[in-house]
Amino acid sequence: MENRLRFPPAVVDAVIAAKTARRRDDFIIGYRLSPEEPQENGITMTDTFALADTLKARALQYLHVSLWDFHKKARRGADSCRSRLDLIHERIGGACPLIGVGNLFTADDALNVLDTGWVEFVGMGKAVLINSDFATLIYQGREADIATEIDSSHADRCGCPRSKAGKMMGNRWMQVDGLM
Repeated sequence: MENRLRFPPAVVDAVIAAKTARRRDDFIIGYRLSPEEPQENGITMTDTFALADTLKARALQYLHVSLWDFHKKARRGADSCRSRLDLIHERIGGACPLIGVGNLFTADDALNVLDTGWVEFVGMGKAVLINSDFATLIYQGREADIATEIDSSHADRCGCPRSKAGKMMGNRWMQVDGLM
């Protein structure tokens, strides 16, 4: 575990030093992590807490927790009745804003997860891949127009080249109407 914890803070410290040397106060520094791995020797919540303790002592502007599902509960090393994001939010204790992601597709999804109090920001990766105009749709009050799947007959809706859309449609993590 000790060896696992050396690299991340060394990278963060080097980036902070470069920011300081270049007098770039406007440069935002954050850290993205996956809190757990399913393998027997994989990362546990205990490991993640140790990393969070190390990172919260540094001048980060955010901590981004990458999850398949925002509400996923802890597997090992913490209370398995609580969500990973809730546990991490509690652990960092406001040292920096927390960004959460995971299976969120609509404006209501974003509002609902903000209401949990576990995060200060919400990432909407798949939603934006499907709706390149996601923020505009919300701003214009057109939440009903937000697609939650790529329609295989209208793959160009996502606003990316056909070759990329084809690759997205071939991945199990992207919902494709009529294909999955």
